[in-house]
Amino acid sequence: MQRLPSILLVSICILACQNRAGWTAQEKQIGLFKCLKKMDGKLPDSLANKYCSCLLEKKMLKYHTYAEADTASPVEGIRMGLECISQLRPAWTAAHMQKGLNECLKEVIGKVADTNANPYCSCVLERMMIKYATFSAMDSLGTEEEGIQIGKECAAELLLAGTTSQINGPHYVWSFADQETFMNVCINNAVKGGASRQRAQDHCECTLRKIENKYASYQDADANISQEDLKKLESECDQGK
Repeated sequence: MQRLPSILLVSICILACQNRAGWTAQEKQIGLFKCLKKMDGKLPDSLANKYCSCLLEKKMLKYHTYAEADTASPVEGIRMGLECISQLRPAWTAAHMQKGLNECLKEVIGKVADTNANPYCSCVLERMMIKYATFSAMDSLGTEEEGIQIGKECAAELLLAGTTSQINGPHYVWSFADQETFMNVCINNAVKGGASRQRAQDHCECTLRKIENKYASYQDADANISQEDLKKLESECDQGK
């Protein structure tokens, strides 16, 4: 996360001339920091900067204050994010995006409420576009496990409790706060143990996916998982299972 302050400074300078009444410089900084932190490791620095600046600009145009934007429906944020990432991924044509959305909708129609299907699949599509520069890369390199994890993240963001259980079987959905708490603790411990930050990120993401399948929340896992079980899950991740 050491690079976030410098990226943030550049982004604040870019947006300085777009001072929407009701948005203080500090609030813009907070908005950018939250986005850049979420994108850390998911996009190259230059793309993360452009994506988060685009997202903040759209929020400033739509919402009169930071408080209004911060409490707005996540559905609108997903729509804005999809617009921003589509500008940064030109290889994803409109036809590719529609195909990706349709494939997701085929999987979820009848399993979630109709009103939730499109926001859910839009979220999944946005995250796939963040991860893969082209549709063909997603189609050839994407895995079922990855799709399940992204589905969990989107269900948690949209507060669709049980969505991924209906679609993918008995997988729990942790809140973003729980996922973030686990990842912070896990990565810090791994780095202190000598792992590189990227190695720690990969290891902890794998461990999180496995723990989520067994425990309903971070608190549940923290209270009930044994050291032996945790070591077993971590060993599976180290072996690429």
